Amino acid sequence: MKMRKNRLFFKQKRLKDNVMRAIIVIALISIYGSSVILNLCLVSMLVIAVNLAMDWKGGGYDQWDFLIDWKEGNLYVVQTVGAFSYLGTPTGMLGKIYAGTSVVHGVPGDVSDISGLLAGSQFDASAEIGLDAFAEVGFGKGFSVALDSEGNPYYTLGAGYMYTTANSLGFGPNAVPNAIELGGQLGGSESFIMWVIPLW
Repeated sequence: MKMRKNRLFFKQKRLKDNVMRAIIVIALISIYGSSVILNLCLVSMLVIAVNLAMDWKGGGYDQWDFLIDWKEGNLYVVQTVGAFSYLGTPTGMLGKIYAGTSVVHGVPGDVSDISGLLAGSQFDASAEIGLDAFAEVGFGKGFSVALDSEGNPYYTLGAGYMYTTANSLGFGPNAVPNAIELGGQLGGSESFIMWVIPLW
């Protein structure tokens, strides 16, 4: 009887280990398979918590945006890399792919090439809510404020402060699933102009 219990224990342990390995592999595939917007949060696997508990951690992301200047007819391909702090329901190792839309506000109307305005530093804030059972599906809203060379919010007379609003839908595996995923992020990022493509 004791030997049967031992066998059962080791089988359960092996199954649990295999499930965790599969989650990690899926996360890595998701991380490196994204070509739209990628959000990666690497944290400890040793998270013990219950639903609606609060958890704090940090991470980083690599994001690609395709922005159209409707006035001048140019498509700007922008890469953004950043880091953030997360506060919300508990997560383990988490890899997500995001896709969404964004609008840049406060761009001066008399500037024909806005490359210099899109590149640079930002302060970022976002919130997300979703359903989470091993794989999370969530909806997020983001807000980024462009910063000038001195680290102050970028402002021009007439156009006002320059900022970006975004809506996104994300999907990815979570090592610590919750029935409901709720959290927010604060951080900073740097954007780089990769290509400018004339459309008309």
